Amino acid sequence: MHVFPFALALAFAGCTAAATQPSAPAAMDEDPYLWLEEIHGDRALAKVRAWNEETAAELTADPDFEAYRTRAEAVLSDPDRIALPYDIMGARITNFWTDETNTHGLWRIADLEGYLAGQPDWRTL
Repeated sequence: MHVFPFALALAFAGCTAAATQPSAPAAMDEDPYLWLEEIHGDRALAKVRAWNEETAAELTADPDFEAYRTRAEAVLSDPDRIALPYDIMGARITNFWTDETNTHGLWRIADLEGYLAGQPDWRTL
């Protein structure tokens, strides 16, 4: 059992932990956003849709939006992009890869040494 040094010192000084406990905090006001925790609730879903619509309207109003969207899509679908590791397991590394052929993605694994050298030999899991 782990005993904090302060509690241990109090015990040796003849104090009890119960005597040193602070009183319970005053009741807090109810969280006004507690209803958002009901993630499938009608009210929460309606509010999130409204927030999404506001954000989309603001983003798409920017005259450069389409250029940014096109550039982002090109970067994310570039076959020469860096294969970011999902997990490192000892001397192996995994990656979830999507491309034109694998639109739903596939899990791959390679040796960490080859990955760090910039020449991973990816194998499909």
